[in-house]
Amino acid sequence: MAERPTVAMFVYGTLRPGHGNYRWAARGVDESRTVRDVRIGGDLYFVHGSGGYPVAKLDGEGEIVGDVVFFYEDSPEYHDVYRMEDGAGYDLIQVVPEDWDSDVPVYAWHYRGEPRGKQIRSGDWAAEAYAR
Repeated sequence: MAERPTVAMFVYGTLRPGHGNYRWAARGVDESRTVRDVRIGGDLYFVHGSGGYPVAKLDGEGEIVGDVVFFYEDSPEYHDVYRMEDGAGYDLIQVVPEDWDSDVPVYAWHYRGEPRGKQIRSGDWAAEAYAR
């Protein structure tokens, strides 16, 4: 049987394993391939309060901490995530994680607008949102 095609996605907020949106999106993920605590370049900001959710500017000077999850391309969850993020003002762009020793391309959600929240200096939304 052929392996289902996947999309490697760097997630840095509520789509990270164990967080709110991952709980429903996980049905569309090959969890055996998840890579934890990955870093990419960019800046992260809080939106809607101190914990809220993060937005990423992937053209920033800082560093963002997240995970790479592998969504099945044919899953309804992948398409739901795509519609949700695109509708919220994000573009899906290719990124290169630090120390990524695979030829598998990785994608992440870059916020199109200007964030209206406090910058997350550590680049780790999960650590800062729950430390408050």
